[in-house]
Amino acid sequence: MSVLQRDRNVTVLRPAGRFNRRLGGLALVYGAVAAVALALVLLVPSLVAWTADSRSSVSWLSAMSFAGDGWVLAHHGSLRAPAGNVSHVVTFAPLIFTAVAVWCARAGAKALLREVEHEGRDAGRWWHPVVLFLGGYVVAGMLLALLGATGTATPRILTIIPGAIVVAALGFGWALRAEPESPAYAVCAGWWERVPDGVRRGVRPACEAALALFAVATLVLVLLVATHTARIGQVNGLLGPGTVGTVVLGLAQLASVPNMVVLISGWTSGASVHVGTATISSSAVHTGLLPSVPVLGAIPDPGSFPAWMRVVPIVVVLAGGLAGGRAAAGLSTLSGLRTKLTAAASAAGLLTVGLSLLVWVAGAHVSGAPLARVQVALTVVPLFALEFVVGALVAAAALHYVKVRRSHV
Repeated sequence: MSVLQRDRNVTVLRPAGRFNRRLGGLALVYGAVAAVALALVLLVPSLVAWTADSRSSVSWLSAMSFAGDGWVLAHHGSLRAPAGNVSHVVTFAPLIFTAVAVWCARAGAKALLREVEHEGRDAGRWWHPVVLFLGGYVVAGMLLALLGATGTATPRILTIIPGAIVVAALGFGWALRAEPESPAYAVCAGWWERVPDGVRRGVRPACEAALALFAVATLVLVLLVATHTARIGQVNGLLGPGTVGTVVLGLAQLASVPNMVVLISGWTSGASVHVGTATISSSAVHTGLLPSVPVLGAIPDPGSFPAWMRVVPIVVVLAGGLAGGRAAAGLSTLSGLRTKLTAAASAAGLLTVGLSLLVWVAGAHVSGAPLARVQVALTVVPLFALEFVVGALVAAAALHYVKVRRSHV
């Protein structure tokens, strides 16, 4: 073999850490595709409804703008909607849309991580594809917001940036869990190891307790709807949306179910929920005007609740007990009481922060329109903290003493 032939068989490697243009371009593309995927999911039903409804008076371009508006709202952005001579700022993030957005981001990140693995040491620094993926997602989202501007409402483009970064990062992190060979995985694993052990042990119990609380809130929602179907049907009849409109309105209300579950979870803490000008506390429903949404007909009649309803916050205490008990159960019998209480308190703290953020995101608000708001009072944060911590500490202490007593038998 000649020297020239041998040279042709040599693989030239880039210096470690050098920027890989091909991979950088793919990261931008995959980020943009992940953002567009959600818009397509929202675009199809809006165009189908526009085509099927003979009473529709808007253009096809206005129907398409729903995809852009929905993308903005899914990332907790806001819209400026005109109403006569006044414009209102609408903020409402359907959590189911946000969940689909995270899933789309995960799919795009998963495809990108395969390319990173294929490139090997030529992939450049670990953060290059991460940053470019996030950038592609955010830029594509801003362009999609311009699509929403072709309709009646005008997206406030800058408001989508924080939410878009969080959604893309969550999707990337989700995909990264399945790629332990990725350089970014090794870096994130190193960061995770620096987190205090008690906090790390509290993540899973906090998630389990949150799911348990959501299950109770879902049961409450189902019971309310089942016992007020006549009123819900009456409100729907007054709106007169027609066949296609009824289907669309029904799907929109189904999309808001996760938000309602989260808000009911906040109500179980004892905090008041404001719906329009009405207020629902743990002791009574205070009369007021409600938005014209059929499912809100499931709200109980104004007046005081039975006396036993005042013990509803015990559900939140029990959820805290589940988190604290699970966190303490993960430790050995020889672990001291203080160690177990610390793990339980960490789980309760994570549960408080996570659910407080979800309650904030799940609310809806239209500036200058008192009727168009669905929010939990800010007292939910201290109530969550108190009830979760009490339940977690009591459960952890009880579990500790039970284990110690059994070990001495």
